[in-house]
Amino acid sequence: MDAIDMFLQFVRIDTRAVEPAPDADPVSMKHPSSPGQTVLVDLLRSELEDTLGDTARLTTLGNGSLMVELAATNGCVGAPHVVFAVHVDTSPDQPGLAEPLIHQYVGGNIVLPKGGTIIPAEELKGLEGKTIITSSGDTLLGVDDKAGIAVLMSAIEWVVRGRVPHGPITLILCTDEEIGELGLDHLPPEKVATWDVFWTLDGGPAGEIDIGCFYGVKCSVTFTGNDAHPGECGTKIKSALYAACGFVDSLSRSVLQPWDSSGNDSFVYAARIRDGSASRCVVELLPRSFDRDELMGLLYQTITELAAEQATRLGVKAEVSEMDIRYVSTEEAIARHPEHVALAEAALQQHGLTVKKQRCRGGTDGAMMNVRYPDLSAPNLGIGERNCHQLTEFVVADEITAMVPVVVEMISAYGQMKK
Repeated sequence: MDAIDMFLQFVRIDTRAVEPAPDADPVSMKHPSSPGQTVLVDLLRSELEDTLGDTARLTTLGNGSLMVELAATNGCVGAPHVVFAVHVDTSPDQPGLAEPLIHQYVGGNIVLPKGGTIIPAEELKGLEGKTIITSSGDTLLGVDDKAGIAVLMSAIEWVVRGRVPHGPITLILCTDEEIGELGLDHLPPEKVATWDVFWTLDGGPAGEIDIGCFYGVKCSVTFTGNDAHPGECGTKIKSALYAACGFVDSLSRSVLQPWDSSGNDSFVYAARIRDGSASRCVVELLPRSFDRDELMGLLYQTITELAAEQATRLGVKAEVSEMDIRYVSTEEAIARHPEHVALAEAALQQHGLTVKKQRCRGGTDGAMMNVRYPDLSAPNLGIGERNCHQLTEFVVADEITAMVPVVVEMISAYGQMKK
């Protein structure tokens, strides 16, 4: 089965992650968070067992992720230990269970049959003559990261069946990446200590290499007020809800929001309001920056000051939580090991792709790894994703196909290196 057929099979499985309740006990949380992820992991395990036979060790980790270990072939024992990671879940914020549609794109808007969803022509510039895959319009396609899974599965089959010499390889098929539950506690530290590079296949257009990413944190502001009958005892109301709304409004006028930011800009995004009442209101925030000091200093200070202003104005209490670090920038570790990016550049160029090195305005599996293992180089490869986490999500099928020999070339090149 080729990479496109694999992809079409994978996206039909609903692997939408489920965000845990804010007060959920971590011990009682289900792993993975949704049953479809187990279905896909089991399918991948079966296909890998068929492809690899007894040449690899397959281990299901405690969070439902699958770790696959391939020993080096003869003559490549001293090569770097290369890890390729993908994730099986899709964003919790949109429906899964895609009905994929294939378009031979000739120009103009792509109008999908369900949900009134339209992919405008300006988002498709330069893709005339390409094969575009979308959902039917009322679900995510699941390109993030099932395109990466398809590329990796096809490349590994090519390597094994083609007897391509290679060094030690580990594949990590992660669950619940989209909700920040990468399962670091379930990765054996003694194995991680042998890894030389942690490649993720979870990026945009083919040819892109993400050599850095955001620092990502979560924090919240809890406003506590006093409720009362608005007619009989209105003067006693101290509204936490009004304070929360005023805070979000002042935040939007004081720091950049996602819709106003690009490039190296930071932002603070108010993701949701919980427990919205006069008595209590919690604003959940997602601050993002490429600069850790800005994130933990200036942005946190701004959040604290704006919350205090609204609390004072409306006579309520405001409590700002500490910054909960969910992932860190991969940039420092990648810069310490430039040979890995150079190898990928050569492979991409050899197969006719234009290389673009950039910072990713998001997080990756590698960014979560670097929280625990800060020296592990974790670059990210583009594999054709567009409009991730949106109903207009699509993938360029030609780019999935193009990235398979690139990954094979990288595996072969690593096999010729020494640690």
